[in-house]
Amino acid sequence: MPSVSIIIPTLNEERYIASLLTDIAAQTMCPREVIVVDGGSRDKTCEIVRQFPNVRLFCIEPSVALQRNFGAKEARGRILFFLDADTRLKPDFLEKSLGEFLRRGLDIACPLYFPRFPSARLAFFYACFNFVLFIAQYFSPAGAGSLIVFADVFRESGGFDPRFRFEDIELIRRIAEEHRFRMLYRRLVVSPRRFETYGFTRTGLMYAKLAFLFALNDHSAANRVKYPMGEYQKAKNH
Repeated sequence: MPSVSIIIPTLNEERYIASLLTDIAAQTMCPREVIVVDGGSRDKTCEIVRQFPNVRLFCIEPSVALQRNFGAKEARGRILFFLDADTRLKPDFLEKSLGEFLRRGLDIACPLYFPRFPSARLAFFYACFNFVLFIAQYFSPAGAGSLIVFADVFRESGGFDPRFRFEDIELIRRIAEEHRFRMLYRRLVVSPRRFETYGFTRTGLMYAKLAFLFALNDHSAANRVKYPMGEYQKAKNH
């Protein structure tokens, strides 16, 4: 199989990063490299990452788009797999995802999403979320942070655009104009921390509003939506 570089942007992720790096180390298929690009964490994130000797750690200014772009620039794999720091992987996730990606002849793809420790409401929300993504992939593709893409396709596109708060969706749509995008059938376990912090109703309505704007391809309006960006927003305010 082609070599894979995993790229993870971090900012104050001491609660999550060790679990993800441990999951990656336990994969049935080893990636060529794991790259963590930190945005100036003030907690123990970098200290924890350094405990994993095979992980390449870089530190730059806090910007998810710029951190991902930096990781892609440093990456040596033929395929780039971008992951958020609070995700969890089943042991065969990388092998099965890459196999499906290649078998279907894709250039860029996103997994489906499933919440860690789901309540009935969360499970229902993510089922609806995945359904919308699955239908929209044919006319208005989107994803949520984690994606897999050929390195040459990514670099030809110019990478993530830091002008957009939802740079992942903008990148997917830009690449999908000339290349093949689809949702994978593999499920990525994600943290429901935004629901836990801001409540189910507020978060659900915010996602519904964003989904409507993205369906209209109105990224400028989506940029104006009050969307809590967690530690990245705090970093900008200092």
